[in-house]
Amino acid sequence: MALEGTDRRFGVVIFDDTQDDPGNAIATVTEDGVRTTYDRISGPHELATDVLWWSNLPYEVLFRKTEMWKASHLRHDKYLPVGPGEALREWGCDLKYEPPERAGAILTMLFFRVMNIAFGLLRENRPRMSVDEAFKGKTLRDDMRGLLPEFEYPRQEAAQALKRGVAYEEFTNTMVRAPRDTKRVTLRIPRLTHAWRILEQPAPQGPFEFVDKSRLRRIVSPSDWVVESEKPVFSDIAVKKMDDRHAPIFGFGNATNQNERRSRNWIPQNEFTQLSKFADLVVRGAYVGETYGDSIIDRCSDGVIEFMGGRFSDFSWSAGIVAEALWRAAALPEEKGRNSQGRAGEERPHTSWQGVWVRGFDKGTMFVHATRLMELGYPPVSYGIGWVRCAVFEEQKEAFIRDAVSLGLVPQFADVPEGFHVSEAEIAQSWGGDKKMALYVAGLLRRDTNFLWDMDRLITMDRADRTAILMRYRERFAPA
Repeated sequence: MALEGTDRRFGVVIFDDTQDDPGNAIATVTEDGVRTTYDRISGPHELATDVLWWSNLPYEVLFRKTEMWKASHLRHDKYLPVGPGEALREWGCDLKYEPPERAGAILTMLFFRVMNIAFGLLRENRPRMSVDEAFKGKTLRDDMRGLLPEFEYPRQEAAQALKRGVAYEEFTNTMVRAPRDTKRVTLRIPRLTHAWRILEQPAPQGPFEFVDKSRLRRIVSPSDWVVESEKPVFSDIAVKKMDDRHAPIFGFGNATNQNERRSRNWIPQNEFTQLSKFADLVVRGAYVGETYGDSIIDRCSDGVIEFMGGRFSDFSWSAGIVAEALWRAAALPEEKGRNSQGRAGEERPHTSWQGVWVRGFDKGTMFVHATRLMELGYPPVSYGIGWVRCAVFEEQKEAFIRDAVSLGLVPQFADVPEGFHVSEAEIAQSWGGDKKMALYVAGLLRRDTNFLWDMDRLITMDRADRTAILMRYRERFAPA
């Protein structure tokens, strides 16, 4: 399925040097998501301007170290929720060793599919929207935020609390020591599943009222009050002590950047409830909302809901990328210039009231998985944004993957050992995640690239072409 009503094409450019002065590169482009062409270029000036290019250039290089940001048709490596190198690993390839023309072809077709899906959703309410109008943000998350309902962004003192490093972190670096000679292996909840679970949670609604220390003193147990409150509570806390089993993994306040060592002290109710089970918490202040209302997904359009629950979305890697962009868009800062009345001289919050709850759910979900993996003998070194990364000995890898599957987690394709033997019946029985995903997981663990590639294409295909592919796999889709 081509993008109708536009002459914009999509491409991927892999630069030889991504740090100092990007020049030579392989540029691959597609018009239909099936056929690709590539050229060796000597610099960005040779990139066609009718192509939206996804590159391997880091954000710092594109926007701060060079003037390449002025090329409005060029995107940095993390424009999608996944960079080019990681995307290839999830398809069993390595950007360092893969012939650049083949790597470019794979990435270009994937990029086309992701953008095709996203454009279809964005065009639902604006049929005349062009590609240039749809994709003008620094990330796909920025471009997808228009599909979500309006969120509530705090003002004045509350805005100071909703900051990265103060109220949340993107991910958690644990204090668990990784044994020598282990390899970092990443597991994740299938992206669509994780996005759906996040977006279907009841969302907090304001206005939020501040509760100071004097009012808290009149409450017998402020900690119990936060946990038991039927209204959303965002708390200013101090952690007095935490049990030694959970503390290294939960990592409340652990820095993710050596140059930004802030002390976290604010926490949403969903994360507070989890932390209070194994920590002594002192509540020093709080903001209390009006109620828990409809979920974010319930306030989205029918098109978004149909996409998230669609028959073929579950099997599509590209659909998962769009779904991740969607839920992460729910945690973005307020758009500049939007509802800015009263903002003069004020710092902007880094997320909304709803966004900090979104991040709290992600943190809590991945903490549970990290803790369980630790119990099974696989030290988690970091987690968040739907994934957990463990330190694993090579001889543990097969057992590690089997244990992960039982928890509803999947490895990257590149980390599945050659000859890993697992039947679809075994997966159907042991898979601990959404049962609709069992077929996809079986294909991943068999390293069945052709099957996964065909499943990824389904969501963007015409009905006739889709039927032809499904007929080829009819035995796998047939009920037992």
